[in-house]
Amino acid sequence: MNAGETVTIRMEELSGGLDPLLILIDANDNVLAYDDDGGGGFDAELRNISFPQSGTYTVAATRYQQAQGYTTGEYKLTIHYGALEDPTPEAASPDTPGDGSVQVSPVSRDGIARYPTLESALASPFAESTSPRAQAVTGTVQRDQSCVWDVTWCAADESTLASNLEVLDVRFVAAGQPVDARDVTVYTDTRRELACAHHALLLSGWSGQRVSIGATLTLREPVFDGFRIYTSGDYTYQVELRVD
Repeated sequence: MNAGETVTIRMEELSGGLDPLLILIDANDNVLAYDDDGGGGFDAELRNISFPQSGTYTVAATRYQQAQGYTTGEYKLTIHYGALEDPTPEAASPDTPGDGSVQVSPVSRDGIARYPTLESALASPFAESTSPRAQAVTGTVQRDQSCVWDVTWCAADESTLASNLEVLDVRFVAAGQPVDARDVTVYTDTRRELACAHHALLLSGWSGQRVSIGATLTLREPVFDGFRIYTSGDYTYQVELRVD
């Protein structure tokens, strides 16, 4: 392959309950990218992979957990040369706009652990995606409850994280109003052998019956986090909260 060429590699399960896993390896046996369920269901897909330099690359078509895995079956492996258009993002519009409000304030790094996370109030989690999309979920909070919303980005190591952060921005909106960047706590740490960056804020003082909040993570160019390539664009997370 030549430097800058783009391909999409897809491994589709045909029978037997196989859980496909794709791994892309360069000539020096370095893992450039891998994917388990990016093709929908249990199918694997490495979408719009751009090769960093000319050379020979290997695609390993295997199963989840590889040698330790237990799924078997037939599969189809396809490679599409050239960039594919990203799927149309899902709409993230609530049934009705929120009528309430919420107070937003900064929270110290040490103080974050004292509050429950916003995720604990959600009816369902946001889905992992390597392409820009808009997602909307619902949840319930108590009127006197305070919680922390932490938008986290992790990479394989500190140097990869630093490179990712150069082209990554996070913006919040609360009750229709942009959140001042001074109210967002930004810090990095290491967890489970990953280097992670956090953009966190404290939500409290709920009023009304419904409150809309949102976050947008923007990648100004494609990003490789050490495991997967994320397409540039806006990754939008919308939350509609009922206040009890």
